[in-house]
This record gives sequence, structure tokens and C-alpha cells, in this order.
Amino acid sequence: MQTPDVSVLLDTGEHICLDQIYREQSVALVFLRHLGCVFCRRHVSMLKRHPELNVQFVCMATPEEAAAFREKQQLERPFLCDSERSLYKLFNLGRAKTAQVIAPKVIMRSIGALRHGIGRPENDPLQLGGAFVIDTKGEIIWSHRQQDISDLARTEDIAAALQRAG
Repeated sequence: MQTPDVSVLLDTGEHICLDQIYREQSVALVFLRHLGCVFCRRHVSMLKRHPELNVQFVCMATPEEAAAFREKQQLERPFLCDSERSLYKLFNLGRAKTAQVIAPKVIMRSIGALRHGIGRPENDPLQLGGAFVIDTKGEIIWSHRQQDISDLARTEDIAAALQRAG
């Protein structure tokens, strides 16, 4: 699958073409649910421990909210801001149903994720996230779409896909 040819908004307020993110180096595009989500905060925390991975986060927050979150998380790379969720739709990321939010495994995983902090749900708390590895030609060579709100792409799977992408 080829990535869409669209303009994206960074948390710096700058608009760029999506292909600028992967043109020079393959990238893992990680879609977060919302910045208050304990699982998203856990995912960010896990991935930032691997600065060797080229990871770009996408969120539904405003540029100001995303920049504040990024600063608090001590991340250097700007977030892609998609408050209208158009990029989420282009990557076929769905919305959670009740069973994907309150299932026993989700509740158990929530307990472990709480140490990464919890915030206020923003935008659409039912939006599911995912991760996509895109090569320098714009091909999506690997993907992980959340099956429930606690279903995070494994760091080692992202790393392996980035390595395959070159």
C-alpha cells in the first residue's frame, strides 16, 4: 500500500508534505489515541528509550497541546497534529467499540500502564491507533492496527520492520 499524498501539520505550526517524513529515511509512523491515554503515554515512553529508531508520532491534539506534551515527554521530533482525524481515516484506523475499551485484559493492562500517567481524554477517546513502517518510496511495508485500546505495537516489531525497510 502506498502512503497518501497529503499535507500534514506539525506541532510547530508548520505544514509539510507527508513524504518529507520518509523521503530520506524509512520511518515508523505511530498513531496515538489521545494524549491523555495511559496506553499512549506508555507507548511513547517505551519508544523514546530507543532513539536509534526513526519514529514519528501522530496525534489528534492541537499543535499547542502536542508541543506541550512533547516537551513534557522530552522528545525532540515534532508531532504530526491531526485534530480532524483525516490521516487516521486515510490509514484506516477505526474507532473502539465497548468491548475494546472495557474488556478484562484492557483493565488489567491499564493497571500496569498507570505509572506512565493519565491525562484528560481529548478529541475522540474511542479512536484507535496504530503503527506503520514506511520505506523511502512511500510503501507501507508493515502495519499494526490496534485491536483494542491497550493493543500497542511491540517495539521489537517496529525495529525489525525499520531494519527490513533499510
